[in-house]
Amino acid sequence: MTTEISLKKWQIDAAHSYIGFKVKHMLVSNVKGRFEKFDATAEGINSPESFFAEVKIDVDSISTNNTDRDNHLKSNDFFNASEYPQIIFKATSIKTEGNIKKVAGDLTIRSITKPVELELTGGDIVKDPWGNDRVGYTFKGEVNRFDYELTWNQLLEAGGAIVSPNVILEGEIEFITN
Repeated sequence: MTTEISLKKWQIDAAHSYIGFKVKHMLVSNVKGRFEKFDATAEGINSPESFFAEVKIDVDSISTNNTDRDNHLKSNDFFNASEYPQIIFKATSIKTEGNIKKVAGDLTIRSITKPVELELTGGDIVKDPWGNDRVGYTFKGEVNRFDYELTWNQLLEAGGAIVSPNVILEGEIEFITN
């Protein structure tokens, strides 16, 4: 890989990307969801000293395959999509520890910004049949939803809560440049 390729500006290939989450429900199962609309750009792919990425997620595009739950998540009990229409992640650094890459950045939900770290796999740059450079990453991380004022909950009679405070963020991001 040449430095020239890694320093280019990259755009997300949304048709080949996925941004989702899962959260424990009633202590017994995970509810999974995804965001259907998002945008991302990156610079300095595989170049730790110049790396930067930004992801903007349309909150109103949340989907858990349950309309009532989706509408509840868009309400003020959770994301308040009408007042805070975007979730934004700004990556500020990338480092390698063994076979794992870690990207650190700031996650903003409901105008509250907190630092997060995501584990990445992938990162190999390939040339597609149309002459474009592509790179893909799988990411995973965890946040506490209470840190972002997503505090709605009900307690269970046996103890615990209906919705866990811990949310797993996960996805696949494919970037393209030409």
